[in-house]
Amino acid sequence: MSHILKKRTQKMGLPPGSLIHIGREPIESVHISLIEYDTTSCVSYDRVSVKTCIELLKKPTITWINVRGTHDAQIIAEFGKNLNLHPLMLEDIMNTGQRSKLDDYKSTIFIVLRMLKYSVNYKYMIEDEQISIILGDTFVISFTEDREELFQSVIDRLHVAGSGIRRRGADFLCYCLVDSIVDNYYYILERVDEQIDHLENEMSTGSSKIILQKIQNKKKEITGLKKAIWPLREVINRFLRSESDLVKNSTKAYVQDVYDHTIQIIDSIESFRDISASLLDIYMSTMSQRMNEVMKVLTIVSTLFVPLTFIASIYGMNFKNMPELETQNGYYVILTVMGCIATGMILYFKKKRWL
Repeated sequence: MSHILKKRTQKMGLPPGSLIHIGREPIESVHISLIEYDTTSCVSYDRVSVKTCIELLKKPTITWINVRGTHDAQIIAEFGKNLNLHPLMLEDIMNTGQRSKLDDYKSTIFIVLRMLKYSVNYKYMIEDEQISIILGDTFVISFTEDREELFQSVIDRLHVAGSGIRRRGADFLCYCLVDSIVDNYYYILERVDEQIDHLENEMSTGSSKIILQKIQNKKKEITGLKKAIWPLREVINRFLRSESDLVKNSTKAYVQDVYDHTIQIIDSIESFRDISASLLDIYMSTMSQRMNEVMKVLTIVSTLFVPLTFIASIYGMNFKNMPELETQNGYYVILTVMGCIATGMILYFKKKRWL
């Protein structure tokens, strides 16, 4: 998110609706695929142009256009011009740092969601990608930042003859895309849960600065999850309560199920947040306990040597008139006395359970 915030200065002074890409490094080229379907057929088109998409939209079938890559302002502007899309909608598509939201433009519904996935380069780093969805009367257009296909499960369902998604309208397809994104959150939460369990096992065997760093990184990761997923509840709620003719009542029953999943996911994130905070407290308590144990040993050792040092210092003054200096076995007597004092102190400490 920090690299997105830094790039916002590029839009300073520009009018609303300016098409400037703000986000991660763009891919080489924009990849547009299209699927048109009805109850009897499903046809896929790969690497099509905007012009082809507009022509196919005139057919009475349901059309799904999937655009992978949001950095080409010309392509975004062509979609906006031919479909009469609001300029602010187009701006939000290219500005990939948007918070999850739902905007109703009457003729279309615009939805922004956050797709989360684990980075390939960094094992424990969660990447955040913006997914923009435009719902029309007979079409759905999705915009993703990466070239990777994120909705393969939905594509597979569309190619199954007689599937429920083929018997319903564009609003149900939009629901399926949203549901696919929400289901992916469960995979992320499962991984986070496994990593938290692993941290707990590491803490049970010992504490180190590496574990502290892992706990801090996990807290940051969970905070990022909350920022990405928390607004989703409002989005699904607005989708569920939408009075637009684009969303049918039959679809809202399925959206209610997604809303329930969203609440469950948010509750899980709150639980992980509490657990990570408790792990940090346990770590600090463990370190304090270890420090107390060390200080306890050092204090006992120092206490043992206090009387012994006192005796040694008296007989180290070397006065000529000290009576004990002429004692034949004085050295051994003093050592015996010192040994008895040390032994007695150790027995006393054990009786008090200080050792």
